[in-house]
Amino acid sequence: MTDAVAGLRARAVAVPAWAWLTGIVVCSSVVRILLTRQVVAPWIMVDELVYSELAKSFAEHGRFLIRGVPTGGYGYVYPILIAPAWRLYGAVPHAYAVAKGINAVVISLTAIPAYFLARRLVGSGLALVASLLAVLVPSMLYAGTIMTENAFYPLFTCACLVLVLTLERPTVRLQVVLLALVLLAYLTRAQAVALVPAIAVAPLLLGWIERNTERARQLTAEELDELLSLQGTGGPLTTLGVEHFVNLIERKRKLMHKVQAIAGTEYIDLLEQLVNLMFEKVQPYGDRV
Repeated sequence: MTDAVAGLRARAVAVPAWAWLTGIVVCSSVVRILLTRQVVAPWIMVDELVYSELAKSFAEHGRFLIRGVPTGGYGYVYPILIAPAWRLYGAVPHAYAVAKGINAVVISLTAIPAYFLARRLVGSGLALVASLLAVLVPSMLYAGTIMTENAFYPLFTCACLVLVLTLERPTVRLQVVLLALVLLAYLTRAQAVALVPAIAVAPLLLGWIERNTERARQLTAEELDELLSLQGTGGPLTTLGVEHFVNLIERKRKLMHKVQAIAGTEYIDLLEQLVNLMFEKVQPYGDRV
């Protein structure tokens, strides 16, 4: 049994990573296409109808119209992506099925940038696992809907990959590609604007981490969330610097340790009175109990 397992493992390792990655994309696409056949009609109202109308209008007239009326406020990348379905088929049921097939393939392509993103940290085996997990998330069910998530998911993952590459090698070419991806993501879903402050703050955070490796390792997940919540173009993290807020976080951590130590002694009553007094000072009058 051990020899058989070792043989299978040796054969699996002998297969190049690109072949496994291609297999993941193809298998995911086929499974998603089969699953989308169970979705017989749009059910996210009215978004699916809007994007199908935009795709149909672009396929027929090269314009974005809803029942013949020009419209704005919707992402244009996704309607363009599925427009060939309405270009090829006049019958709505056939066009709807082809659009879902396009969804299945496009959203499955997320495995590719996910693999290369994971390769920045781990070997090819674990990176393939990461790419597989990327196409196993429940949100992959959006392949059965006419929704922008199908285009945004792979675009967002590509943007994350290029951001990491840009931080590693900040060349002009990579910066241009990153900005183009962010723009493309924004034209898919307006929520992509959140990538702008993330990109602005990322070099500051990376620079601080490289200069303060040991301190960075001591930051908990909650503290990192608190730090990242301050990001923003022109926001406090950008204007005051990472060091300022990390110092505050470290001071709070030390203070909490001291409070916990005092709370385990006979001075807990005095501590409680002091905390209550200070709490009343900082709480708005209307929020006091």
